[in-house]
Amino acid sequence: MTELPFPAEEERPAPLGRRVMAAVAFAGTARLVVQVTSWLMTLVVIRLLTPADYGLMGLVTLFTGFVAMFNELGMGAALVQARRVTGTLLAELFGLVLLLQILFGLLILVAAAPVADFFGEPRLVPMLQVQSLQFLFYGFAVVPDALLMRRLDFQRKSLVETVAALLASGATLSLAFAGFGVWALIDGVLIGAATRALGLTWITRFLPMPRLRLSGLGGLVRFGGLLTAERLLWFGYTRFDAMIIGKRFGPVLLGDYTVAMTLASLPLDKLGPVLTQVSFPAFAEVQERPGEATAHLLKAVRLLSLLFFPLLFGLAAVASDAVPLLLGAQWTASVVPLTLISLVMPLRMINLVIPSYLKGLGHPGASLLTIGVACLILPAALLVGSRWGLAGIGAAWLFSYPVFFVASLSIAARVTPLRIAPVLAAILRPALAASLMLLLLWLAQSTLLAPLAPGLRLPLAIAFGIACYAVAILLLDRSGCRELLGLLRHRAIA
Repeated sequence: MTELPFPAEEERPAPLGRRVMAAVAFAGTARLVVQVTSWLMTLVVIRLLTPADYGLMGLVTLFTGFVAMFNELGMGAALVQARRVTGTLLAELFGLVLLLQILFGLLILVAAAPVADFFGEPRLVPMLQVQSLQFLFYGFAVVPDALLMRRLDFQRKSLVETVAALLASGATLSLAFAGFGVWALIDGVLIGAATRALGLTWITRFLPMPRLRLSGLGGLVRFGGLLTAERLLWFGYTRFDAMIIGKRFGPVLLGDYTVAMTLASLPLDKLGPVLTQVSFPAFAEVQERPGEATAHLLKAVRLLSLLFFPLLFGLAAVASDAVPLLLGAQWTASVVPLTLISLVMPLRMINLVIPSYLKGLGHPGASLLTIGVACLILPAALLVGSRWGLAGIGAAWLFSYPVFFVASLSIAARVTPLRIAPVLAAILRPALAASLMLLLLWLAQSTLLAPLAPGLRLPLAIAFGIACYAVAILLLDRSGCRELLGLLRHRAIA
C-alpha cells in the first residue's frame, strides 16, 4: 500500500512537551529493562569468549560500520525532518533505500578478501560475507523506523527493539555456550537486524511496491546528503582508534580495547539512541521557535550531567576491581583504557543532543562542520597517543575531547541562540560533585577498603560512591536535584 500508515500531521493530539516526556519515559524504561537483561548476558559472553574473538568482531564492524555510513544516504533522518509526506514519496524513498542496501551488501561481498588482506586476517573473509546480509534487513527497516520517530511513537518502536535486542543477546549467549566463538557475535547481529526489520514492517503496515522514480526526493536527498557526510566524518574519528590498534597491535589488544570502550560507552550506546531519536523530531517540531528549543537543550544538558557524571566517574573509580571480578583475569589489560575513557564519556553523552538540536532547527551544515572539526582534533591526538599503547589511546580521548566539545558549542552559537557559558554552567556543579566523589572513592579504596577481598570491596565501594555523590550534589546543586525530582514526580503523576 502507498497510503500514509499514520494520520495527517494536523491530527497530532497532544502538546510537544507531553509527547516528548512520554516518549523519553517509555523508550528509556523499555531500553533500561532490555539492557539490564542483555548486559547480564553480555557479561557472560565476554567471559566465554577471548580478546581475539572481540578483536576479530571489531575488525568486521570497522568495515561494515564504514559502509553503513552511506547505506541509506541519510534518508531516514530527512524523512523525520520533512514538513510534508505523501504515499508516493514514501514508495519512492523505499525503492531508493532498498536498492542502496542491496548494492552495499554486494560491495561487502566483493571487498571481503581485500579487507582481510589489509589486516592480515584471512578469517575475516567469511565473517564479512555473512555480515553483508544485514544490509538487506536494513532496507526494510529504514522507512518504518523513520515514520515511528516522526510521530514520536516510541512505545511500539521500543517494543520491537526490545524484542530484537533480547533475541539477539539470547542467540549470542547460546552460541557462545555452544563453542561458536566469534561466530556467536556475528550471528547475534544478524538475528537482531532481521527481527527488527520484521517487527517494524509489521507494526507500521508499511510494505508498498517500491518505486525507483526519484522526482519527488530532491529535498530529502539534499538534507540526507549532508547527514551522510556527517556520519562518514563521525565514523572516521570514532573508529580511528580501532583502526590504529588493529593495524599496529593486532586483534588481541584490539579486543582488550574494544571491551574497554564497550563498557565505557554503555550509557552512550544503549541510552543515547533514546536521546537522539526523541530529541531530533522534537527539535524539528519547534524549529520555528529556536528560543524554546534552546531552553529545552539546556534542560537536557543539566539532567544528563546530573545522571552521567557520577555514573561514569564511578565506573572509572571501580574499574580495577570490576573488570577482573566480572569479566575474568584475561581482560585486565582493559582496566587502564576503561578508566581514562570513562572520565571523558559524560561529555560525549551530553554532546549527543547538540547535533540533534542543530539538525532539528534546520542547520545540518553546522552539524557537519562540528564533525569536521572533530576529525581534525581527535584522530591527531589518537595517533600521537597510540605510541604509548592502550593507555596512550585512553589519555588521547581524555585530553582531546573537551577541546572538541567547546569547539562544537562555539559552532552552534554562531547559528542558534545557544551560548557557551550557560552550557558550561549547567555542567559545572554535577561535574564538581562527581569529581569529589571520585577522589574520595579512590582514597577509600587505597586505605579503608584495601585489605578487603575484591568481591566485598567492589559493592562497598559502589555504595560509598553513591553516598558521596548524594551528599555532594545536594550541597552543590540543590536546584538541579529539585528539577530532576520534579520531572520524575510529574511523570509519575502523568
